[in-house]
Amino acid sequence: MQIETRTLGTPVTPAIEQEVHRAFDAALDCFETRVERVRVRILGGHGEVAATCRVRAWCGRGQTIVIEASGSSYQEAMQLAADGLHHAVRRRWARERALRQRLH
Repeated sequence: MQIETRTLGTPVTPAIEQEVHRAFDAALDCFETRVERVRVRILGGHGEVAATCRVRAWCGRGQTIVIEASGSSYQEAMQLAADGLHHAVRRRWARERALRQRLH
């Protein structure tokens, strides 16, 4: 799974990139073969500014999942987005599995 990190207003530091990889690797560990690519965009979160984390995940066959979460820091927003993405991917694959079972 490829994880791409982007920030708005500040450069992506190795520390930020490592935090992003750690959070999304943990959140998508059991779906690693199903999620091809994840793009994480961090907006704000510097000083007193609240942060937003926008995530887009490509799940094969042209399907994408988009999640947005806000928090008081970029770490909080990123963790909320990672959790939301985990739940969204789990729901999508459960629905597809149920559909395949009904068809057979």
